[in-house]
Amino acid sequence: MKDPVVEKHLTGHKNTVSSVAFHPKPSTLGRKNETLCQVSSSCHDGCLTVWNLVKDSQEVRAYRFAGHTGPVHHLSYSPSGSLLASCSSDRTVRLWAPKVNGVSVILRGHTGPVRCVDFSHGEGGNNDDESSLITCSDDKTVKIWSLPQKTFRCSLLGHTNWVRSCKFSPDSPYICASGGDDGTVRLWDVDQAKNVVTYTQEKRKGYRKGQDSSLYGVNNVAFHPSGTTLAMCSNDNTICFYDLRSDSAIHTIYGEGHSLGSTKSGIAFEPINGNYFLSHTNENSTSFIKMFDYRKQAFAFCVRQTLSENSKHSNNLMVSCCSFSKDGSRFASGGCDKNVQLWTYDSESCIHKEGDNKEKNSSDDEKDTIIPVDKEFFLDSVEDHNLDKERKLFNTAFKQQSLSTTQESLLPGVLAGTLDHIVGQLDLITQTVALIEKRLSIQEDVVESMRKTMKKGDTVSN
Repeated sequence: MKDPVVEKHLTGHKNTVSSVAFHPKPSTLGRKNETLCQVSSSCHDGCLTVWNLVKDSQEVRAYRFAGHTGPVHHLSYSPSGSLLASCSSDRTVRLWAPKVNGVSVILRGHTGPVRCVDFSHGEGGNNDDESSLITCSDDKTVKIWSLPQKTFRCSLLGHTNWVRSCKFSPDSPYICASGGDDGTVRLWDVDQAKNVVTYTQEKRKGYRKGQDSSLYGVNNVAFHPSGTTLAMCSNDNTICFYDLRSDSAIHTIYGEGHSLGSTKSGIAFEPINGNYFLSHTNENSTSFIKMFDYRKQAFAFCVRQTLSENSKHSNNLMVSCCSFSKDGSRFASGGCDKNVQLWTYDSESCIHKEGDNKEKNSSDDEKDTIIPVDKEFFLDSVEDHNLDKERKLFNTAFKQQSLSTTQESLLPGVLAGTLDHIVGQLDLITQTVALIEKRLSIQEDVVESMRKTMKKGDTVSN
Protein backbone atom coordinates (compact mmCIF):
# COMPACT_ATOMS: atom_id res chain seq x y z
CA MET A 1 0.00 0.00 0.00
CA LYS A 2 1.46 3.33 -1.06
CA ASP A 3 1.56 6.14 1.44
CA PRO A 4 -0.92 8.99 0.88
CA VAL A 5 0.17 12.00 -1.16
CA VAL A 6 0.09 15.60 0.04
CA GLU A 7 -2.40 17.40 -2.18
CA LYS A 8 -2.00 20.92 -0.78
CA HIS A 9 0.02 22.81 1.82
CA LEU A 10 -1.98 25.56 3.50
CA THR A 11 0.18 28.14 5.26
CA GLY A 12 -0.70 31.29 7.18
CA HIS A 13 -1.19 30.37 10.83
CA LYS A 14 1.17 31.94 13.37
CA ASN A 15 1.18 29.14 15.93
CA THR A 16 0.27 25.46 16.41
CA VAL A 17 -2.74 24.27 14.42
CA SER A 18 -5.04 22.72 17.02
CA SER A 19 -7.96 21.43 14.93
CA VAL A 20 -9.08 20.90 11.32
CA ALA A 21 -12.53 20.19 9.86
CA PHE A 22 -14.06 19.79 6.41
CA HIS A 23 -17.29 21.47 5.35
CA PRO A 24 -19.99 18.74 5.33
CA LYS A 25 -21.61 19.85 2.05
CA PRO A 26 -18.95 21.15 -0.36
CA SER A 27 -21.34 21.04 -3.32
CA THR A 28 -23.31 23.94 -1.82
CA LEU A 29 -20.25 26.17 -1.89
CA GLY A 30 -19.33 26.01 -5.55
CA ARG A 31 -19.90 28.59 -8.22
CA LYS A 32 -20.96 27.64 -11.70
CA ASN A 33 -18.97 24.72 -13.16
CA GLU A 34 -16.71 24.39 -10.12
CA THR A 35 -16.83 22.65 -6.77
CA LEU A 36 -15.22 24.09 -3.68
CA CYS A 37 -13.73 22.10 -0.84
CA GLN A 38 -13.88 24.18 2.33
CA VAL A 39 -11.51 23.37 5.18
CA SER A 40 -11.39 25.27 8.47
CA SER A 41 -8.55 25.23 10.97
CA SER A 42 -8.07 26.67 14.44
CA CYS A 43 -4.83 27.87 15.96
CA HIS A 44 -3.23 28.70 19.27
CA ASP A 45 -2.78 32.26 17.99
CA GLY A 46 -6.46 32.81 18.81
CA CYS A 47 -7.72 32.81 15.22
CA LEU A 48 -9.59 30.55 12.80
CA THR A 49 -8.91 30.28 9.09
CA VAL A 50 -11.47 29.19 6.50
CA TRP A 51 -9.84 27.85 3.33
CA ASN A 52 -11.92 27.67 0.13
CA LEU A 53 -10.27 25.38 -2.42
CA VAL A 54 -11.26 25.12 -6.06
CA LYS A 55 -11.42 21.59 -7.41
CA ASP A 56 -8.58 20.63 -9.81
CA SER A 57 -6.95 24.02 -9.29
CA GLN A 58 -4.22 25.58 -7.16
CA GLU A 59 -6.49 28.51 -6.34
CA VAL A 60 -7.05 29.04 -2.60
CA ARG A 61 -9.18 31.75 -1.02
CA ALA A 62 -8.60 32.09 2.73
CA TYR A 63 -10.49 34.08 5.37
CA ARG A 64 -9.08 34.74 8.82
CA PHE A 65 -11.56 35.04 11.73
CA ALA A 66 -10.36 36.88 14.84
CA GLY A 67 -12.30 37.28 18.08
CA HIS A 68 -11.03 34.85 20.69
CA THR A 69 -8.58 36.31 23.22
CA GLY A 70 -6.83 33.01 23.93
CA PRO A 71 -5.66 29.87 22.11
CA VAL A 72 -8.43 28.15 20.12
CA HIS A 73 -8.50 24.44 20.98
CA HIS A 74 -11.17 22.98 18.72
CA LEU A 75 -13.71 23.73 16.00
CA SER A 76 -16.63 21.88 14.42
CA TYR A 77 -19.08 22.40 11.56
CA SER A 78 -22.82 22.00 12.05
CA PRO A 79 -24.27 19.10 9.99
CA SER A 80 -25.69 21.54 7.43
CA GLY A 81 -22.48 23.58 7.27
CA SER A 82 -24.29 26.82 8.09
CA LEU A 83 -22.45 27.28 11.40
CA LEU A 84 -18.87 26.83 12.58
CA ALA A 85 -18.30 26.53 16.33
CA SER A 86 -14.99 27.20 18.06
CA CYS A 87 -13.84 27.07 21.69
CA SER A 88 -10.93 28.67 23.44
CA SER A 89 -8.90 29.19 26.59
CA ASP A 90 -10.74 32.51 26.97
CA ARG A 91 -13.61 30.36 28.39
CA THR A 92 -15.97 31.19 25.54
CA VAL A 93 -17.56 29.39 22.62
CA ARG A 94 -18.19 31.27 19.36
CA LEU A 95 -20.64 30.42 16.60
CA TRP A 96 -19.51 31.72 13.22
CA ALA A 97 -21.12 31.94 9.81
CA PRO A 98 -18.28 30.50 7.66
CA LYS A 99 -18.45 33.34 5.15
CA VAL A 100 -16.35 36.36 4.27
CA ASN A 101 -17.72 38.73 6.94
CA GLY A 102 -16.96 36.35 9.82
CA VAL A 103 -19.83 37.36 12.13
CA SER A 104 -19.96 35.41 15.41
CA VAL A 105 -22.16 34.92 18.47
CA ILE A 106 -20.50 34.37 21.87
CA LEU A 107 -21.66 31.70 24.34
CA ARG A 108 -20.47 32.19 27.92
CA GLY A 109 -20.94 29.84 30.86
CA HIS A 110 -17.75 27.84 31.42
CA THR A 111 -15.38 28.95 34.17
CA GLY A 112 -12.28 27.34 32.63
CA PRO A 113 -10.68 26.86 29.21
CA VAL A 114 -13.09 25.14 26.79
CA ARG A 115 -11.46 22.11 25.15
CA CYS A 116 -13.96 20.65 22.67
CA VAL A 117 -17.19 21.47 20.85
CA ASP A 118 -19.59 19.41 18.72
CA PHE A 119 -23.04 19.70 17.09
CA SER A 120 -25.88 17.22 17.50
CA HIS A 121 -27.35 15.20 14.63
CA GLY A 122 -30.97 14.26 14.10
CA GLU A 123 -32.50 10.82 14.53
CA GLY A 124 -30.97 8.40 12.05
CA GLY A 125 -28.29 10.93 11.09
CA ASN A 126 -30.75 13.56 9.84
CA ASN A 127 -28.54 16.55 9.01
CA ASP A 128 -31.45 19.00 9.08
CA ASP A 129 -31.66 18.68 12.87
CA GLU A 130 -29.09 20.91 14.61
CA SER A 131 -30.90 21.32 17.89
CA SER A 132 -27.99 21.20 20.33
CA LEU A 133 -24.34 22.01 20.90
CA ILE A 134 -22.05 20.26 23.39
CA THR A 135 -18.93 21.71 25.03
CA CYS A 136 -16.50 20.52 27.69
CA SER A 137 -14.00 22.38 29.83
CA ASP A 138 -11.28 22.39 32.46
CA ASP A 139 -14.03 23.35 34.92
CA LYS A 140 -14.89 19.59 34.96
CA THR A 141 -18.28 20.10 33.31
CA VAL A 142 -19.95 19.20 30.05
CA LYS A 143 -22.56 21.72 28.91
CA ILE A 144 -25.44 21.48 26.45
CA TRP A 145 -26.62 24.55 24.52
CA SER A 146 -29.92 24.91 22.65
CA LEU A 147 -29.89 25.95 19.01
CA PRO A 148 -30.98 28.04 17.19
CA GLN A 149 -31.83 30.04 20.35
CA LYS A 150 -28.12 29.91 21.27
CA THR A 151 -28.93 29.62 24.96
CA PHE A 152 -27.59 27.50 27.82
CA ARG A 153 -29.60 24.34 28.43
CA CYS A 154 -27.99 22.20 31.14
CA SER A 155 -24.74 20.98 32.68
CA LEU A 156 -23.68 17.33 32.76
CA LEU A 157 -21.87 16.77 36.06
CA GLY A 158 -19.77 13.78 37.06
CA HIS A 159 -16.18 14.20 35.88
CA THR A 160 -13.68 14.82 38.66
CA ASN A 161 -10.94 16.37 36.51
CA TRP A 162 -10.51 18.34 33.29
CA VAL A 163 -12.76 17.16 30.45
CA ARG A 164 -10.77 16.91 27.23
CA SER A 165 -13.23 15.66 24.61
CA CYS A 166 -16.98 15.42 23.98
CA LYS A 167 -19.04 14.15 21.06
CA PHE A 168 -22.69 13.69 20.12
CA SER A 169 -23.78 10.36 18.71
CA PRO A 170 -23.86 10.63 14.89
CA ASP A 171 -27.50 9.53 14.72
CA SER A 172 -29.16 10.78 17.90
CA PRO A 173 -29.44 14.22 19.53
CA TYR A 174 -29.97 12.79 23.02
CA ILE A 175 -26.86 10.57 23.28
CA CYS A 176 -23.40 12.02 23.88
CA ALA A 177 -20.06 10.96 25.33
CA SER A 178 -17.19 12.67 27.09
CA GLY A 179 -13.72 11.78 28.33
CA GLY A 180 -11.19 13.50 30.55
CA ASP A 181 -8.19 13.48 32.81
CA ASP A 182 -10.06 11.51 35.49
CA GLY A 183 -9.54 8.46 33.26
CA THR A 184 -13.25 7.87 32.59
CA VAL A 185 -15.43 7.92 29.49
CA ARG A 186 -19.02 8.80 30.28
CA LEU A 187 -22.13 8.18 28.20
CA TRP A 188 -24.93 10.69 28.82
CA ASP A 189 -28.68 10.88 28.31
CA VAL A 190 -29.10 14.51 27.27
CA ASP A 191 -32.88 14.60 27.76
CA GLN A 192 -32.54 13.67 31.43
CA ALA A 193 -29.08 15.25 31.91
CA LYS A 194 -27.91 11.97 33.48
CA ASN A 195 -24.76 9.88 33.29
CA VAL A 196 -26.03 6.49 32.06
CA VAL A 197 -22.78 4.53 31.71
CA THR A 198 -19.26 5.19 32.98
CA TYR A 199 -16.32 3.34 31.43
CA THR A 200 -13.60 3.42 34.07
CA GLN A 201 -9.97 2.50 33.61
CA GLU A 202 -10.63 -0.85 35.29
CA LYS A 203 -12.87 -1.85 32.34
CA ARG A 204 -10.12 -1.42 29.79
CA LYS A 205 -8.27 -4.36 28.34
CA GLY A 206 -4.72 -4.44 29.63
CA TYR A 207 -5.47 -2.45 32.79
CA ARG A 208 -2.97 -3.09 35.55
CA LYS A 209 -3.97 -2.29 39.12
CA GLY A 210 -1.67 0.04 41.01
CA GLN A 211 -0.52 2.11 38.02
CA ASP A 212 -0.48 5.88 38.18
CA SER A 213 -4.03 7.06 37.41
CA SER A 214 -2.66 9.91 35.25
CA LEU A 215 -1.63 7.27 32.68
CA TYR A 216 -5.30 6.65 31.90
CA GLY A 217 -6.32 10.24 31.15
CA VAL A 218 -8.57 10.29 28.05
CA ASN A 219 -7.46 12.62 25.26
CA ASN A 220 -10.13 12.01 22.66
CA VAL A 221 -13.43 10.19 22.12
CA ALA A 222 -15.12 9.37 18.79
CA PHE A 223 -18.30 7.55 17.77
CA HIS A 224 -18.34 5.03 14.94
CA PRO A 225 -20.74 6.27 12.18
CA SER A 226 -23.17 3.49 13.14
CA GLY A 227 -23.50 5.02 16.59
CA THR A 228 -23.00 1.63 18.28
CA THR A 229 -19.26 1.79 19.00
CA LEU A 230 -17.30 4.38 20.96
CA ALA A 231 -13.52 4.78 20.59
CA MET A 232 -11.17 6.53 22.98
CA CYS A 233 -7.43 7.14 23.06
CA SER A 234 -5.56 7.85 26.25
CA ASN A 235 -2.22 8.31 27.95
CA ASP A 236 -1.87 4.59 28.69
CA ASN A 237 -0.59 4.02 25.15
CA THR A 238 -3.85 2.54 23.81
CA ILE A 239 -6.90 3.14 21.65
CA CYS A 240 -9.85 1.26 23.15
CA PHE A 241 -13.20 0.46 21.51
CA TYR A 242 -16.43 -0.06 23.47
CA ASP A 243 -19.56 -1.72 22.14
CA LEU A 244 -22.43 0.36 23.51
CA ARG A 245 -24.94 -2.44 23.02
CA SER A 246 -23.12 -4.90 25.25
CA ASP A 247 -21.51 -2.27 27.51
CA SER A 248 -18.07 -3.84 27.13
CA ALA A 249 -14.63 -3.28 25.62
CA ILE A 250 -14.42 -5.19 22.34
CA HIS A 251 -10.83 -4.58 21.22
CA THR A 252 -7.77 -2.47 21.94
CA ILE A 253 -4.82 -1.20 19.94
CA TYR A 254 -1.57 -1.35 21.87
CA GLY A 255 1.51 0.39 20.60
CA GLU A 256 4.06 3.06 21.24
CA GLY A 257 3.08 6.32 19.73
CA HIS A 258 -0.37 6.63 21.26
CA SER A 259 0.77 8.08 24.55
CA LEU A 260 1.77 11.69 24.99
CA GLY A 261 0.28 12.69 28.29
CA SER A 262 -1.39 15.52 26.38
CA THR A 263 -4.42 16.26 24.22
CA LYS A 264 -2.49 15.79 20.98
CA SER A 265 -3.30 12.10 20.54
CA GLY A 266 -6.52 11.65 18.57
CA ILE A 267 -8.71 9.38 16.50
CA ALA A 268 -11.08 10.00 13.56
CA PHE A 269 -13.40 7.54 11.80
CA GLU A 270 -13.95 7.63 8.04
CA PRO A 271 -17.46 9.14 8.03
CA ILE A 272 -19.26 7.17 5.29
CA ASN A 273 -19.33 3.72 6.91
CA GLY A 274 -16.48 3.73 9.41
CA ASN A 275 -14.44 1.06 7.66
CA TYR A 276 -11.22 2.95 8.41
CA PHE A 277 -9.98 5.21 11.16
CA LEU A 278 -7.03 7.57 11.57
CA SER A 279 -4.88 8.13 14.62
CA HIS A 280 -2.20 10.76 15.04
CA THR A 281 0.56 10.74 17.60
CA ASN A 282 4.14 11.69 18.34
CA GLU A 283 6.69 9.27 19.72
CA ASN A 284 10.16 10.39 20.81
CA SER A 285 11.55 12.09 17.69
CA THR A 286 9.00 10.83 15.18
CA SER A 287 5.52 12.05 14.24
CA PHE A 288 2.92 9.57 12.95
CA ILE A 289 -0.38 9.59 11.10
CA LYS A 290 -1.68 6.02 10.99
CA MET A 291 -4.68 4.46 9.29
CA PHE A 292 -6.29 1.17 10.30
CA ASP A 293 -8.89 -1.04 8.63
CA TYR A 294 -11.60 -1.38 11.28
CA ARG A 295 -13.36 -4.31 9.54
CA LYS A 296 -10.29 -6.51 9.12
CA GLN A 297 -8.48 -5.29 12.24
CA ALA A 298 -5.52 -4.55 9.98
CA PHE A 299 -2.94 -1.80 9.71
CA ALA A 300 -3.36 0.11 6.42
CA PHE A 301 -0.58 2.69 6.21
CA CYS A 302 1.59 5.01 8.25
CA VAL A 303 2.89 8.46 7.40
CA ARG A 304 5.87 9.38 9.50
CA GLN A 305 8.07 12.45 9.73
CA THR A 306 11.38 12.37 11.55
CA LEU A 307 11.59 15.39 13.79
CA SER A 308 15.37 15.17 14.18
CA GLU A 309 15.75 16.34 10.58
CA ASN A 310 15.18 19.84 11.96
CA SER A 311 17.27 19.76 15.11
CA LYS A 312 16.91 23.48 15.83
CA HIS A 313 13.13 23.21 16.00
CA SER A 314 12.61 19.57 16.96
CA ASN A 315 8.95 20.04 17.90
CA ASN A 316 7.88 21.88 14.75
CA LEU A 317 6.68 18.76 12.92
CA MET A 318 4.55 17.32 15.71
CA VAL A 319 1.07 16.39 14.46
CA SER A 320 -1.70 17.84 16.62
CA CYS A 321 -4.90 17.01 14.69
CA CYS A 322 -6.36 15.11 11.75
CA SER A 323 -9.78 14.78 10.14
CA PHE A 324 -11.48 13.01 7.21
CA SER A 325 -13.43 14.80 4.52
CA LYS A 326 -17.14 14.00 4.57
CA ASP A 327 -16.87 11.75 1.48
CA GLY A 328 -13.85 9.93 2.95
CA SER A 329 -11.71 10.58 -0.14
CA ARG A 330 -9.06 12.67 1.62
CA PHE A 331 -7.98 13.80 5.04
CA ALA A 332 -6.33 16.85 6.57
CA SER A 333 -3.71 17.21 9.29
CA GLY A 334 -2.27 20.10 11.25
CA GLY A 335 0.64 20.50 13.59
CA CYS A 336 3.24 22.57 15.38
CA ASP A 337 4.76 23.62 12.04
CA LYS A 338 1.81 26.06 11.73
CA ASN A 339 0.65 24.41 8.49
CA VAL A 340 -2.37 22.44 7.33
CA GLN A 341 -1.81 19.58 4.90
CA LEU A 342 -4.44 17.96 2.68
CA TRP A 343 -3.79 14.31 1.80
CA THR A 344 -5.25 12.04 -0.86
CA TYR A 345 -5.05 8.25 -0.66
CA ASP A 346 -6.24 5.16 -2.50
CA SER A 347 -9.14 4.07 -0.32
CA GLU A 348 -9.73 0.97 -2.49
CA SER A 349 -6.27 -0.41 -1.62
CA CYS A 350 -6.31 0.18 2.13
CA ILE A 351 -6.85 -3.51 3.01
CA HIS A 352 -3.72 -5.63 3.23
CA LYS A 353 -3.68 -9.25 2.28
CA GLU A 354 -3.26 -11.69 5.16
CA GLY A 355 0.39 -12.29 4.32
CA ASP A 356 1.10 -8.57 4.10
CA ASN A 357 -0.37 -8.06 7.55
CA LYS A 358 1.94 -10.69 9.04
CA GLU A 359 4.94 -9.00 7.47
CA LYS A 360 3.80 -5.62 8.80
CA ASN A 361 3.20 -6.88 12.32
CA SER A 362 6.59 -8.61 12.43
CA SER A 363 8.57 -5.59 11.26
CA ASP A 364 10.47 -3.32 13.60
CA ASP A 365 8.80 -0.27 12.10
CA GLU A 366 5.28 -1.24 13.15
CA LYS A 367 4.63 -1.53 16.87
CA ASP A 368 0.84 -1.40 16.97
CA THR A 369 -1.10 -4.60 17.66
CA ILE A 370 -4.88 -4.97 17.56
CA ILE A 371 -6.29 -7.30 20.19
CA PRO A 372 -9.78 -8.57 19.20
CA VAL A 373 -12.24 -9.86 21.79
CA ASP A 374 -15.56 -10.73 20.18
CA LYS A 375 -15.65 -10.60 16.39
CA GLU A 376 -19.44 -10.60 16.34
CA PHE A 377 -19.36 -6.93 17.31
CA PHE A 378 -17.27 -5.81 14.32
CA LEU A 379 -18.79 -4.31 11.20
CA ASP A 380 -18.00 -6.85 8.50
CA SER A 381 -18.92 -4.69 5.53
CA VAL A 382 -21.35 -2.07 4.40
CA GLU A 383 -23.35 -4.64 2.45
CA ASP A 384 -23.53 -7.11 5.34
CA HIS A 385 -24.44 -4.60 7.99
CA ASN A 386 -27.64 -2.54 8.04
CA LEU A 387 -26.60 0.66 9.81
CA ASP A 388 -30.12 2.06 9.93
CA LYS A 389 -31.40 -1.09 11.64
CA GLU A 390 -28.51 -1.04 14.11
CA ARG A 391 -29.21 2.60 14.94
CA LYS A 392 -32.87 1.97 15.64
CA LEU A 393 -32.13 -1.09 17.79
CA PHE A 394 -29.43 0.73 19.74
CA ASN A 395 -31.53 3.86 20.31
CA THR A 396 -34.38 1.73 21.66
CA ALA A 397 -31.98 -0.20 23.91
CA PHE A 398 -30.37 3.02 25.11
CA LYS A 399 -33.73 4.52 26.12
CA GLN A 400 -34.61 1.33 28.02
CA GLN A 401 -31.18 1.27 29.69
CA SER A 402 -31.48 4.94 30.64
CA LEU A 403 -34.92 4.34 32.19
CA SER A 404 -33.68 1.26 34.03
CA THR A 405 -30.63 3.11 35.37
CA THR A 406 -32.82 5.97 36.54
CA GLN A 407 -35.20 3.60 38.35
CA GLU A 408 -32.42 1.58 39.97
CA SER A 409 -30.64 4.67 41.26
CA LEU A 410 -33.84 6.43 42.37
CA LEU A 411 -33.26 8.26 45.64
CA PRO A 412 -35.93 9.01 48.24
CA GLY A 413 -38.30 11.65 46.92
CA VAL A 414 -37.24 14.46 49.27
CA LEU A 415 -33.50 13.95 48.72
CA ALA A 416 -33.89 13.62 44.94
CA GLY A 417 -35.94 16.82 44.83
CA THR A 418 -33.35 18.66 46.92
CA LEU A 419 -30.50 17.56 44.66
CA ASP A 420 -32.43 18.61 41.55
CA HIS A 421 -33.06 21.99 43.14
CA ILE A 422 -29.34 22.40 43.94
CA VAL A 423 -28.35 21.52 40.37
CA GLY A 424 -30.90 24.02 39.06
CA GLN A 425 -29.53 26.72 41.33
CA LEU A 426 -25.97 26.00 40.22
CA ASP A 427 -26.99 26.35 36.59
CA LEU A 428 -28.73 29.64 37.46
CA ILE A 429 -25.57 30.88 39.20
CA THR A 430 -23.50 29.96 36.13
CA GLN A 431 -25.80 31.98 33.90
CA THR A 432 -25.73 34.90 36.36
CA VAL A 433 -21.92 34.90 36.43
CA ALA A 434 -21.85 34.93 32.62
CA LEU A 435 -24.24 37.91 32.60
CA ILE A 436 -22.11 39.77 35.16
CA GLU A 437 -18.99 39.15 33.07
CA LYS A 438 -20.77 40.57 30.05
CA ARG A 439 -21.87 43.68 31.95
CA LEU A 440 -18.37 44.20 33.40
CA SER A 441 -16.97 43.98 29.89
CA ILE A 442 -19.43 46.67 28.74
CA GLN A 443 -18.51 48.90 31.69
CA GLU A 444 -14.81 48.48 30.96
CA ASP A 445 -15.44 49.61 27.40
CA VAL A 446 -17.35 52.69 28.68
CA VAL A 447 -14.60 53.59 31.15
CA GLU A 448 -11.95 53.20 28.47
CA SER A 449 -13.95 55.43 26.13
CA MET A 450 -14.33 58.10 28.85
CA ARG A 451 -10.61 57.92 29.61
CA LYS A 452 -9.71 58.49 25.98
CA THR A 453 -12.19 61.39 25.76
CA MET A 454 -10.75 63.07 28.89
CA LYS A 455 -7.21 62.58 27.65
CA LYS A 456 -8.15 64.13 24.31
CA GLY A 457 -9.75 67.11 26.15
CA ASP A 458 -6.63 67.67 28.23
CA THR A 459 -4.50 67.67 25.10
CA VAL A 460 -6.73 70.29 23.45
CA SER A 461 -6.72 72.58 26.54
CA ASN A 462 -2.95 72.46 26.71
